[in-house]
Amino acid sequence: MQNESEPTGVIPLKDCNVELMHFGTQEEGWHSFVIHIRPQLVDDGIMLHKKYILAAETSDECQAWVGRSQNTSLKQDN
Repeated sequence: MQNESEPTGVIPLKDCNVELMHFGTQEEGWHSFVIHIRPQLVDDGIMLHKKYILAAETSDECQAWVGRSQNTSLKQDN
């Protein structure tokens, strides 16, 4: 069994869409966001999934991840 804290790959952020997910209540601790992958990457077999759902421990941490991911996606276009 692989240690869940070790990275297993990368998610390319170029031309992706990153957004907060809203489900459950904040008290339940759901601080999640979704990364939507470019369809071409999935069609070409480069990525296995159309979207990846990730979670942070706090709402502030989650929003920071989303902001950084969106900024990274935009910077790669320049």
